[in-house]
Amino acid sequence: MPYASVIPALKLPRQLTGPFDYAVPAELAGAVGRGSVVIVPWRGRKVPGLVIGVNETPAIDAKNVKPIAGLAALERAPDDLLETFAWAATHYVASPATVVQCFIPEVPKRAMPKGGGAEARAAAPAKRGKFAGSVVRYASPEAKTAATAARGAAGRAGGEG
Repeated sequence: MPYASVIPALKLPRQLTGPFDYAVPAELAGAVGRGSVVIVPWRGRKVPGLVIGVNETPAIDAKNVKPIAGLAALERAPDDLLETFAWAATHYVASPATVVQCFIPEVPKRAMPKGGGAEARAAAPAKRGKFAGSVVRYASPEAKTAATAARGAAGRAGGEG
């Protein structure tokens, strides 16, 4: 079983420099590698983390290693970006985890909707006397940009704006 060296995206004291070892589950073996953004258990909650390496043996006793909970993103960060994180931590006398936290987007607490090709979903209607609009969650920033551009084009075609 491979083990990933992960820097969690948390504000940690400088003395907790990490990385921390996590077991790579069989279903994620091909997807997790250097530069992957993963979800890992940390003190009873799940947080994003950045994989900086994959090894065949952990640095601690294997029975104490927890598994990675999942992938936060399909794309991997390039090596030069990982080197920039290391440089920034050293240059600014910060823990690597704090630097990683600055660059990794926050992972949504709820899973995004799947299936049907739906890029967004509307939330329940607002209560009377409160916010009159609706909240829309998009599956990705690209989906939001595309939807916004389409609405703008429709508005211009209809004589608005």
